Amino acid sequence: MKKTYTITNKIIFLSTILLFTSVALSEPEWITFPGGSGMPGEKPIITVESNTTDATVYTVQIPGMWREQVEASNNIIFDRIEIPEYGFTLDDGRPMIPVIRELFAVPYDSTVDISISDVQQVTLDDYYVYPAQPPYTPSQPTPPFEYDEDFYNSNVWYPLEGIATDDLPGVLREYEVRDMNMRAMKFNPYQEELNVKYFFRVTMTYTSPGGWVEEPNPSGDFYQMYPYLIRNLEGIYGKGEFGKEGNPPKYPRYLIIYDRQFENNIIFQQYMNMLKTYLEERFSFVDVLSTSQTGNDALSIWYLLQSWWFLHSLEYVLLVGDIPRLEPQYGIEMPTWTLTVNKQSYVPSDIGYARVSPWGTNDPLEADIYPDIFVGRMPIKNVNEFVNIVRKTLDYYYGDLGNPDWEQRCIFASHKGEENYDYITPKDDIREYEHYTHAPPFDPNNEHRRDCYGDTKTNQDLIGYINTGYSVLNFLGHGQTEQWHQWDYLNDY
Repeated sequence: MKKTYTITNKIIFLSTILLFTSVALSEPEWITFPGGSGMPGEKPIITVESNTTDATVYTVQIPGMWREQVEASNNIIFDRIEIPEYGFTLDDGRPMIPVIRELFAVPYDSTVDISISDVQQVTLDDYYVYPAQPPYTPSQPTPPFEYDEDFYNSNVWYPLEGIATDDLPGVLREYEVRDMNMRAMKFNPYQEELNVKYFFRVTMTYTSPGGWVEEPNPSGDFYQMYPYLIRNLEGIYGKGEFGKEGNPPKYPRYLIIYDRQFENNIIFQQYMNMLKTYLEERFSFVDVLSTSQTGNDALSIWYLLQSWWFLHSLEYVLLVGDIPRLEPQYGIEMPTWTLTVNKQSYVPSDIGYARVSPWGTNDPLEADIYPDIFVGRMPIKNVNEFVNIVRKTLDYYYGDLGNPDWEQRCIFASHKGEENYDYITPKDDIREYEHYTHAPPFDPNNEHRRDCYGDTKTNQDLIGYINTGYSVLNFLGHGQTEQWHQWDYLNDY
């Protein structure tokens, strides 16, 4: 139990709920562990020592962590601790402990046994780790501060799981993968101690392996992401750094699917052919299908995407049409999926289309979390909107509109600041994040990015940026399909 906190009532409740506020008491401090260089913000070092169909062996070294002391609304002083570029445990009201999560490829259809060795550790005194809080969005009221008082009074090391465990198997396009969760830190709230295993070796032993998953075809853009996503590519096929020989196709197969009611619309088909011609300059294969050919429901489209992924190495899908709506003016419809998020039963999402590799289920929403194809959507509601989008795209590509480097340019826009929500920090996080994709607009060193934050910018500023040629506009804030709601300091729409 925290020394500065006294329980005055003999009845201890399972969870104490207070207003969700905390105040930083000092600047974050970098804590260096043995073997670390002492450089603030140094990332963990994961080294794959060997990788065969029998076992994968790798080491984890943690050079240090950030520590920041904050005072919560219950007058308790907590420590926020963080391992650079990794996440946390997420049990609301319980200690928010850093967790290292990394993806590893495993032989097809194998059982994975995990063992830990060569552990080097240190125990730090006088720590009281901040509790995880429930997520919320700006449209929701500020949630109460959650503090599991009963747990914080217990003499137990948390998290309860072992140092390294794997999640359920999944498929990331061509690879069978496991998400390894490495819990190098454990916290005892009663003793106010933090145990840190700053070095350890993990051995993943494979039982009854079926061999590495062989690819039907090398995939283009996924291929370039694999080195960032999968830790043990070296040696999977014994063919070099990325596990494969030769160069992958620069642009793989692209599929466009549109609402069948426009099969005989002359203007729509004219601009669809123009879009297809444009894409054929950038992709090896471009196909166009209507929902008469794919089926007019989400599951039928998903089955078609699954077969094309397996047989034709499909990598990109563009859905032309808005999601089904009740309003009659939305004439173009393209089916989507419905998710349950934060107890809301109707949240439309195309995520089901991206997960097409079968893994024990024919329900895309129950499939593994790993995407197999890139999915985009033109949420148009009539032919005029489709014509305008295609025209602008072609003007950028063929014409002299804007800058010749427009594809590398992006705008980060955000709603003006509000009392209970910071819209700008997430933009800075995107800017500084080491992205898995190689998309130029999101390159951390991209000199062509522009900020357009509602605290200082207006509609005219934004229009000026757009008209000089930008490929991506990333906005965070309030709005609907046709407007941003009072997003700047002038309360513009």
